[in-house]
Amino acid sequence: WGAVQRGLNAKRPFVMDYRIRTAQGEEKWVWEKGRGVYDESGRLIALEGFITDISELKRTDMALRESEDRLMTALDGGKLSVWDWDVASGKVIWEGWHERLFGVEIGAFEDSFDRIVAAVHMEDRAAFLERLEHARATREPYQHECRVVWPDGSVHWLGLNGVFRCDAAGNPGRMVGVAMDITERKQAEEERRTLECQVQHAQKLESLGVLAGGIAHDFNNLLMGILGNADIALDELPPSSPARNSIREIETAAKRAAELTRQMLAYSGKGRFVIEP
Repeated sequence: WGAVQRGLNAKRPFVMDYRIRTAQGEEKWVWEKGRGVYDESGRLIALEGFITDISELKRTDMALRESEDRLMTALDGGKLSVWDWDVASGKVIWEGWHERLFGVEIGAFEDSFDRIVAAVHMEDRAAFLERLEHARATREPYQHECRVVWPDGSVHWLGLNGVFRCDAAGNPGRMVGVAMDITERKQAEEERRTLECQVQHAQKLESLGVLAGGIAHDFNNLLMGILGNADIALDELPPSSPARNSIREIETAAKRAAELTRQMLAYSGKGRFVIEP
């Protein structure tokens, strides 16, 4: 009623849609366009117009809106953004998480391909463009991971998947795809690699320890034979023998070697160090 009155007061057509209830109690949506009819003096004498049932259109429209809401909810939940790149104009249409993918305020991201390229990390930019060109030349799906630099200087990872769409002439004029924030996954992979390196280092040390322990035991057995035989030789030699000094040097060297084996055993975890002043 208000829309009709405003149209009549301004002497212009009125257009609106609204719900009605039929005689059977069914609710329907209708679309109406009308205008006032005036006599020569400008007095309103009638209304004329057109009304049509748009219930099916409304149901379709509401279903589409609900579908779009579900899509946006899924995109937000998965930190995803759908993109559509027009190659000729360079314009990129985004839906979803794209501002948060590039660290900017909602509505502040320039929807152009050049802006995306500028956000890609300098070290990843050549590979990013090379993979795009390869996908365009071969018509193969585009899959790539690269770093982007946010305005605050922080570095984040994006996963990109897309495919070129060709026009009637077979030229790849558009590319559509999905972008995803994979920073957490990349950080987890880096932490896993670091842990694997630490484990490998520990395994190397353990192997060295086992090796050192084995060598130390075998070497120590040889030294015991050298020291034992040197001791027997000293007992059998007369005090005036010139060989006694050489044998004592052999004993001294063997005892130093024995000390070395004790250090090797301590390194392998099979001995111990004695800490003294």
